[in-house]
Amino acid sequence: MINEQLIIELIKDNNKDKALTMLYEELAPQMLALVFRYVGDEEVSKDIAQDVFIKVYDSFGKFEYRGLGKMVAWIKRICINMSLNYLKSYHVLNVELSDTIEESGIEDNESDIELLYDINLEDLTRLIANLPEGYRTILNLYAIEGYSHKEIATLLEIKEGSSASQYHKAKALLKRRILEWTKREK
Repeated sequence: MINEQLIIELIKDNNKDKALTMLYEELAPQMLALVFRYVGDEEVSKDIAQDVFIKVYDSFGKFEYRGLGKMVAWIKRICINMSLNYLKSYHVLNVELSDTIEESGIEDNESDIELLYDINLEDLTRLIANLPEGYRTILNLYAIEGYSHKEIATLLEIKEGSSASQYHKAKALLKRRILEWTKREK
C-alpha cells in the first residue's frame, strides 16, 4: 500500500528522487500489468512500463500535485497513452472492423454463466492479452478504464460505431474463450 502521507511530505520537502522511488516501487507492478493488458507481450510491456516511469520522472516538476489519487491517475494515463502509441506506431492496432469473429454459438445459459466465475485474475488477464489487438484495446478502454465509445473514437481516430462494434465482438470472443478454458480446466 502506498504511504501517501510520506510521499506528500517528500514532495513538500522537495525530495523528488525519494518520492519517485517510492512511487516506482509501489506502482511498477500495477502499471506493468496495465501496459500488458494493452500490448499483450511481456517484454514489450516491461520496456514501455520503464519508459513510463522515465517520463514521469522527467515530467514530475510539471505535475501540479493535488493528491496521490490524481498522481496515480496521471501515471495510469501515461501508461495507456504510451501503450496506444506503441500499438499505433508499429501498425499493430487496426480497429476499423478488420477483425471479424463469428458471434454465433454464444448464448447465455446458466451453466455457462457459472463457468465464468471459475477463472482467476491471472488466467483472465492472459485470455484478454490473447485477443486481437483492436478487440483487446477497446475492451480495456471501455470495460476496464471506463472510457465512452465517443472518447475511444477520438483517441483511436475511428468511428464511434466501430468502437461499440469492436467492444461487443471482443466481449463475445472473450466469453467464448473463457468458457472453452474453464471447460478444459474442469
